[in-house]
Amino acid sequence: MRFALVEGDSREAAPGLAGTCRVCGDATTAKCGQHRIWHWAHKCTRTCDTWWEAETQWHRDWKDNFPKDWQEIIHSAPSGEKHVADVKVGSGATLEFQHSLLPEVERQAREQFYSKMIWVVDGQRRKRDRTQFFASFGNAIHQQPLVFPARLQDSALLRDWKTSRVPVYFDFGRSEPSDLCRFSEPTLWRLNPNSAKAGRPFFPLSRSPI
Repeated sequence: MRFALVEGDSREAAPGLAGTCRVCGDATTAKCGQHRIWHWAHKCTRTCDTWWEAETQWHRDWKDNFPKDWQEIIHSAPSGEKHVADVKVGSGATLEFQHSLLPEVERQAREQFYSKMIWVVDGQRRKRDRTQFFASFGNAIHQQPLVFPARLQDSALLRDWKTSRVPVYFDFGRSEPSDLCRFSEPTLWRLNPNSAKAGRPFFPLSRSPI
């Protein structure tokens, strides 16, 4: 986690600090090593949010596109269930940045819990994902507007996310020479909700609108 309470204030991890978890109130310790980004961890081995995943630099870079008071927002359900949203924007929509493999059951649970949300998925976690993703387009490109019909069965990444009920944006970073279509700025690829059928279109767009 990026933030914990230190003497009642929300603080980022720093050497020598001790804090408490903003969700459960348990003691946290600042992890400030050389090989991972600085973060807070519960002193005991458990975590109070079962949806938590170890944060990478990719996560932190995405969060830094938004004000800090939009980051790591505690979301509570009427049942009392609590989870920490990566980012909650002013409109109330939740943005979840997903790097690790996500079981379908958990993905569905998160989409139901947050309801109004968007996924941003790291498209470079597995070496083959980028190649398979662009290969799934074949040579089919519609220029007006720019649309790419994809064969979902040709990409493991797309098969992982094709049944999502909310928009999914794949982040491959900057274009590479081998990409089917290249852009001068980092580009996201949007998969519309409920895109289980083969041939569903993808829409490239600049990262800035997210």
